[in-house]
Amino acid sequence: DATPPPPVTPPAVWFPFGRMGQSLTEPVWDTTGGKFGPFAGQCFLGDQTRACVMRAAMEKVNGVFQGACFPFRNGLQCGVNRLAFGPDGSLYAGQTNRGWGSIGGQPHGLQRIAFNGQTPFEIHHVTITKTGFDLHLTKPMTNPGTATVKSFTYVYHSTYGCPETDSQSETVTLTKTSDTVLSLSVPGVRRGRVYEIRLDGTSAAQGEPLLHAEAYYTVNEVRK
Repeated sequence: DATPPPPVTPPAVWFPFGRMGQSLTEPVWDTTGGKFGPFAGQCFLGDQTRACVMRAAMEKVNGVFQGACFPFRNGLQCGVNRLAFGPDGSLYAGQTNRGWGSIGGQPHGLQRIAFNGQTPFEIHHVTITKTGFDLHLTKPMTNPGTATVKSFTYVYHSTYGCPETDSQSETVTLTKTSDTVLSLSVPGVRRGRVYEIRLDGTSAAQGEPLLHAEAYYTVNEVRK
C-alpha cells in the first residue's frame, strides 16, 4: 500500500482564487508605526497576475493563527512581484510582466503607495467570536447596513488547484455593538471553511461608503 501523505498544516489565511488575487507574491508586514495609515502590524501581499495589493489581518485562536484577507489597491501598471516599505512609510511595489503575464499593460515598473493622511473607511480586521464574527471598522459608522455571509471549503488533492467546494449561504444576524464594531451572529461556524462576509449600505459620516465591503475569514479554530 502507498504511504499516506503527512498531515497538512492549514494556511492561516486562504485567498480565494480570482476574487482575491491569482498569483500571490511577497508578503510584508507594516512596521511603520502608523506612517502607512491605520493598518500597522497587518500583512500586505502583491499579486503577479492581477497587478494588485491585498492585505491580511490575523489573530491567534487556541494557539493557531487564522484571520481575514481584504482588497487594498487594484489597477497597478503590471504584476506586483516584490513589496518593501521605505523609511518614509511608503509601500514600494516592484513590478514585472515578464514570463507570467499580467493585467496593466506595462512590461515592468516601480510604483509607490503612500498614506495621504485621510483614514479610509474600511473593515480594519475581523475577529471570530463564540457566536460568529466581529467586524472592526476604521471609522465610526452612522448606518450599519446589512450583512450577508457565505462559506465554502477546498479539497486537498494532487491535481492543480481546487474550485470553491460545498458553497452555502449562512444565516446571519447583524448587531451594532459600538460605533466601530459590527457583530455578526452566524450559527454553526465550522473549522476548515472560508467565510465570505459582505456588508451593504454600511456608511460613515456624510454617507461615506466602505471602500471595500468584503472580507474573507479562514476558520482553523473556533472560540471555546
